[in-house]
Amino acid sequence: MQYKIKVLLCLLLFTVFSSATSAQTIVYGFELKNRMSVEGGEQFDLLWQELHKLGLDFDLKVVSFSRQVRLFSRDKQSCIFPASVGGVKQLMPEFIDANLQGSEGIDLVGLVAMTLDDSSNIRSHADLSGKSIAMWVGLDPKIILAGVDYKSLDQAPNDETLLRMLSRKRVEVILGFMPDILLAADKLSIRLPHSTDVWLIPKRLTQVVCHDTPKNRQFLLQFDQLMKGIRSSGKLREFMGPLVNLQDGSEEYY
Repeated sequence: MQYKIKVLLCLLLFTVFSSATSAQTIVYGFELKNRMSVEGGEQFDLLWQELHKLGLDFDLKVVSFSRQVRLFSRDKQSCIFPASVGGVKQLMPEFIDANLQGSEGIDLVGLVAMTLDDSSNIRSHADLSGKSIAMWVGLDPKIILAGVDYKSLDQAPNDETLLRMLSRKRVEVILGFMPDILLAADKLSIRLPHSTDVWLIPKRLTQVVCHDTPKNRQFLLQFDQLMKGIRSSGKLREFMGPLVNLQDGSEEYY
């Protein structure tokens, strides 16, 4: 009799645990140096830790960018971060017709052409023609540099490599994501590169982007409500540091 009771209790606990686990929204984050990591401790890690403390129920899985895309494509109940609905549809053709929902924005990001100083006279996309350019290996040059007749193109694995290529004058232009390239330069203790203000991916606010389901809509609503408090308390600026554009009236670098 006691054995049967123990079995029933185990089954009950398993059912409760399974229900609690299934209620969580899965968020696929991608590992982004200086911003989000498997180990934790970076800007976005601190933000999600705060959201967890405030009661937001989620299962955050930090993976590589390519794996994030595969998982999000396969799991129609999931979300991704950092992302934007517009960016996902621009850079990932498989999601053009997908029904996606996004949270309120967090910080501004975009891909901009950068040079050592302001002497390059690059004022438009057309001015990139004839230049030696380097960009992150995860970007498709057919999309990013469509119509640009560049002199040469190198693709680098990270921002640090891009910055070293520029500082050593191996290339004339690097295409860097803001604020990531600024954070990398700060970590390397080198001069911040000059932004030409020519944006290959327009500045957009980062969002949590989800497949549109009733559960995810509720999750995004709660996320947005909690973010208002985090922003107004000053904690968001504390987590993100001075180089990130939060559109909060602070002096901005981009």
